[in-house]
Parts: sequence; C-alpha cells; structure tokens
Amino acid sequence: MAVSQKLSHEVVEWFVRNESGFAGDAELAQRWEEWCAEAGNRAEYISLLQLTQELRQLPAPAKASRKELVKDVAAGEGESGMSRTG
Repeated sequence: MAVSQKLSHEVVEWFVRNESGFAGDAELAQRWEEWCAEAGNRAEYISLLQLTQELRQLPAPAKASRKELVKDVAAGEGESGMSRTG
C-alpha cells in the first residue's frame, strides 16, 4: 500500500477499535461482520494491517546526542518570540 493512499475514516475507526481489544457487544459484532463482508472494506482493512506490519518492522530512529538536543533548544528559543523569564 502506498503511504500516499488515503484511508477511509471508517477503516481507521475499525482498526483502532480492534487493536484496542475493546470487546463491544453483539450489535457491534454484527456491524463488524456486515462491514467486513463488503469486499472493498475488507481489502482496505487488509491494506491497513499490512501497512502497520511494515511500520512495526522499521528500525527505531537513532537517538539524538545531548549536544544536538542543546543545539535544538537554543535554536528554538529565538523562534517563539518569548523569553524564558516571561
């Protein structure tokens, strides 16, 4: 799945609900079955599952050094227009 592909709000809602472990009730289970029965919905959900698997396999970014963090903070102080003293 291309990252630029837009996902429907509905597929993201189902994904979050399913990943959270929320059990729901019989009515919610029925809505899931009906929604998932539509081929387009199922395909989109599978694409989202594949994307999340790929993202989880990416290595963690390197941690910034203390020197880099201090430099970033110093550079950011002039951007806000506010002084540290108020």
